[in-house]
This record gives sequence, structure tokens and C-alpha cells, in this order.
Amino acid sequence: MDTLPSEEIKSRLDIVDVISGYIKLQRAGGSFKTVCPFHNENSPSFFVSPDKQIFNCFGCGKGGDMFSFVMEMEGVEFVDALRILAKQAGVELKRVDPKIQTERTTLQEICVDAARYFFKNLYSDAGKNALKYLEKRGLTKETIEEFKIGYSFESWDGLYNFLTLKGYKPEMIEKAGLLVVSNKSGKKKYFDRFRDRIMFPISDANGYIVGFTGRYLTKKENEGKYVNSPQTPVFDKSKILYGLEKAKVNIKKEGYALLVEGQMDVISCWQDGIKNAVASSGTALTQSQTKLLKRYSSNLKIAFDMDDAGDMATKRGIDVASGEGLNVSIVRIPDGKDPADFVFSHKGELKEILEKSMPIMEYYFETALAKHDPKDLDGKKKISEELLLNIKKIQNKVEMYHWLDRLAQILNTDVKYLEEDMASMKFDAYAKYAQPNIQIQETKTPKSNDGVFISLMAFLIKDSSKLAVLEDSDFMDFLEENKEVSYGLINENLLSLFDFLRKCAKIGQISEILKKADETQRSLLNPVILQSEMIDDSIDIDFQINFCCKKIKEDILRLKRKNLHFKIKEAEEKGDAEATDKYLKELKQI
Repeated sequence: MDTLPSEEIKSRLDIVDVISGYIKLQRAGGSFKTVCPFHNENSPSFFVSPDKQIFNCFGCGKGGDMFSFVMEMEGVEFVDALRILAKQAGVELKRVDPKIQTERTTLQEICVDAARYFFKNLYSDAGKNALKYLEKRGLTKETIEEFKIGYSFESWDGLYNFLTLKGYKPEMIEKAGLLVVSNKSGKKKYFDRFRDRIMFPISDANGYIVGFTGRYLTKKENEGKYVNSPQTPVFDKSKILYGLEKAKVNIKKEGYALLVEGQMDVISCWQDGIKNAVASSGTALTQSQTKLLKRYSSNLKIAFDMDDAGDMATKRGIDVASGEGLNVSIVRIPDGKDPADFVFSHKGELKEILEKSMPIMEYYFETALAKHDPKDLDGKKKISEELLLNIKKIQNKVEMYHWLDRLAQILNTDVKYLEEDMASMKFDAYAKYAQPNIQIQETKTPKSNDGVFISLMAFLIKDSSKLAVLEDSDFMDFLEENKEVSYGLINENLLSLFDFLRKCAKIGQISEILKKADETQRSLLNPVILQSEMIDDSIDIDFQINFCCKKIKEDILRLKRKNLHFKIKEAEEKGDAEATDKYLKELKQI
């Protein structure tokens, strides 16, 4: 019998290596830990077990194997996670297998074939002007091939004919964002979306081509200089950074990501030896893009154009990136040039400029003083309004007063007046720089005693003989008698898992227990197993089990008392003496 692709992938890859490709891990005994990428936290609660090949976050409860992790990080289904990890493992997936041929797979294959078509066109007679333009911008043949830059013919159906001849359905090609449809004649007719444009394929972080940007060679009526693929099942512009699939290794190596505006900036930087650059492709930085960057480094340098639009995009980027916990600095390129133009005329000099990137507040001061006169009353008001808004964000008081002092000196005023103005300012004044419609996904709050209960089960797994001892204790009777109350303190699924472990008490070996567990139980067991692995042999297991049991009992009794106080008050308000007496007796017993 053939080995399943998922099992072969697991045999070739280690979960620590897979997860390390996304986030930095620190060794913690026999496991690894880090800050969870799935919810906001300050202290690491995300653990990875190399022995069990599983991960778990004690904060938000997410856990599973390497496939679960990739599905969660990439926002894809299992079959797509299978393809991503198969590529890393060097495992060939048979395309005839219908289980792995999802719509997403088909759309990506269409994009790959379209990129090949565009690339071939670039070296045709019709593409010679596009090739000349790229060469004029200083790109070498090797760089053009590296980024698969191509050309779309001026015809209305060149790509349509090419892809349909390869067997793709027009509906799927349209769904991939490469065709537009017209119903003017009463009959559905398809046309190429990109015509007479230099084509830049856009890949996701795993290197799969998912969309395109097309730049015109000659100005076109009612069309922009750049046209992007529309939103598709595989392409969401707000969640993709151009060049990230090539830059991610170098971002880790250099210790920071360089954010630029467009494709030519990324490509020119790459050719000049700056291989950690990515582009937001003309849009303001989004929260999703920032989360992507944070997987590889917590440091970001922004090098946008220094015109008004670039200044606004930079400030938006600062707010979003800082909000996600990135350390941001700003790169000012001489003469207001963008990176592509600068490296064309100053080969090899960009790296030195990147090393001189300025802190955020330096940038804010510089731009404010460039726009307004600090000696003019109106200028002073505008400078203070703009800068105080940003100074107010600073958490560290020493740093905050450093900038307040500096601003007071520039405006020739007293710090106390600036403090008064700053105190009256509200954070919603940042709205002009804010990203519209940013939604932060809320993490489901665990119940208060979940952690204690997980610890109890971890100690019991560490020494399975204690399960039998606990079975004979009064704790089990107490828990059974107060099961309804305990639901207010402990997740019902964890209580169910505890019952399952009790039934498996005689099995002992965790590997055998896992075989008997269903999918939900195995998911819940992840944090328990990880915690049990981290228990030092010198720890007094009996003491810890007794401590956990005592804590759970005390909290249940405290909740019972609280509930009874509420019932007594309610009964008294209704004038129900019998109920009041009954609840008072119960309270006295507790």
C-alpha cells in the first residue's frame, strides 16, 4: 500500500523547521516557545514539541500538527497546505488525484501558464518595445528572468486563445482575473484584461503566482498607468506583498524588511544587491501585510516616494506597522528619488543610505518643519498640532519628554503649554492617517480555571499512576456533585477530556491514549501533552496535583457562594421567605 502524501511529508519535514519559516522560535527545555502569531500577547504562550510534532498556544487554544499550522497561517484548506508543504519536502503530488485538485489549485495553474505566455511574448517582435523599456530602466536579462517579467499583446484575445487551447474553461480564466466578460450583444463574450502592457507576475509568500500588475507602454484613455488583477479566490491585494517569496529569507538574514512602493523598486533593489525589499504595490500598508512581515522580522524600514502622496502613505504605514508591534524607521533617499531611480544612477550606494534610516519621530519633525515655518504663529500652531499628536503615542515617558523638550526649543515656548495642549488631544485625531475598515479579530477568552485544569491533567499524564489515586479521592465526588457550577469556571470540552483520560487510566502510554482519542480530543490534548513534557523530574507531582485540586475546589465554592448571595437577594426582594431560608442554609453549609 502506498504511503499517504501527508505521511511522507511529515517523515521529511520537522514541525520546528516549518514553523521557524514563519516565526522565530526560542528553545525552552525540550520544546520551543514564542509569542503566538494568532492572537495579541506580550508573554510567549505558543509552544512547539519536536517529539510529538505538534504545536499549541495556551493563550488562544489553537494547536495541531504542521498542516494545521500552515492552514491557519496561510488561511487555506488542507489540500492547499498539503501542496505548500509538499513543495518544501520535495514530495511530488500526482495531479490526477482529485483530492488535491481544488479550485484554488486550478486558478494558480492558470496564472502560472499565463506568466509563461507573457514571458515568451516579451522576446517576440511585438514585445521588443517592452523589452527596450526594461533595458532602458537598467534591468539585465537575468533579472527579467528571475522576476518572470513579460508582455501582453495588444490583441483582445491572445491570452484567451492560448489558455482555452490548453484546456482551461473561460469561466475559470475569468475567475483568475485574466479575462473580462461582455454581454452587450446578448451573448457572453470574453476579452483579455491586460493588453499592450508590461506584465509583472505577483506571487504569494510561498512562491505561487496568484495575480499580475500590468504597466502601459503608451498612455491609454480611461485606463491607469498600472492595472492590477481584481480580487480573486487566490489574489487579495491587501494580503500580499510583492517580492516577499524571494525576500523572506534575506529579511531574516538582514534583520529587517525594506518596504518600497512599486514592483520596479523591488526589482531594482534586488539587482543592486538589496534582496530584502518588498512592495505594497501602490497601496497603503495594511494590517494583513504587516502581520506577514512580522513573521520574518520585527524591524521595518520604509522607503516611499517623498511627494505628498508618499508622505501620507508613509505615515499610514507607520501607524499600522507600529500598531502591530514593529520597530519602524524611515529611509530618506537623496533628491527625493525613489529606490529604482536612485540605484540606476548610483549603483551600490543604496545599502549605505539604508544604514542611516531615521527614527519615526525624526521623520515627523523633519516633514512638519519642511511644511511650516516655526517662527510664524500659524506655522507654530500647525507644527505643534501635528507633532503633539505623534508624541502623545509614545509610551516611554523619558522618550516622550525628550521630544517635548525639543519641540519647545523649536517653537520657543514652555513645555508646560505643550503638555496642556497634548492632554486635550484625542487619539481619534489620527483618523486622517488611519486605515479604513481595519477589523481586529477577537480571541475567544478562555474560562478562568482552564489553565489550572490543563495543568492538573498534565501532571496526571506525567505520572499516569496518579489517575487511579485521584479516582479514589473526594475530589472526583466533589467535581461530579458540582459539575453544573464548574461549567462557569472550566471549559465543558476540557471536563469531557478529563472524563476520557480517566477511562484511559490503565493504558498509561500517551501514544496509545492518542490512538483512542477522536480529532477534537487530540486537539484538546495538545496543550496538556506539551505542558507535561515541560515538567521537570524534580517537581513533586503529588504536591502539584493536590494544589490544583484544592484551587479548583476553592474557586467552585467561591462561585457557589456568589450565586447563592445573588439568589438570597432576589428572594428577599420578592418577599419569598421560604426560598430565602433555603438558600441561607445552603450558604451556611458551604
